[in-house]
Amino acid sequence: TIFKNALKKFIYQKKYEKLLKKYLKTKNVCLWGASLFLEEFLNKNKINNSNIIGIIDTNPEKQGKIIENCKVYSPAQIKELNPKYILLTIKNNNEQRYIDVQNFIAENKIDAILLLNVFEGEPIYD
Repeated sequence: TIFKNALKKFIYQKKYEKLLKKYLKTKNVCLWGASLFLEEFLNKNKINNSNIIGIIDTNPEKQGKIIENCKVYSPAQIKELNPKYILLTIKNNNEQRYIDVQNFIAENKIDAILLLNVFEGEPIYD
């Protein structure tokens, strides 16, 4: 039913927000994906942006922009940012994007832990 799917989506989103809050307490975090969800999350929760060293996005139109006091960088700039964690904040095609980002990290020898926005084997968003 529509209600059941909406509730499931809400629960997954809350779990993801909890994960974000946990890891955003860690220094040197990059977020991958300058999404509307991310902008709303940062705005709503008034996150301590000093722990976020940047947002990575493949869209050239977003690069260089500021989202809630966080600058958006291209993937090519991630090595110079040197994050400890990279949190995937992409809502569509989670599994393939995770694989793509994981491959990018490995190919570029980036020493960071990649976290995926998936719980119990299912994406937060459809």
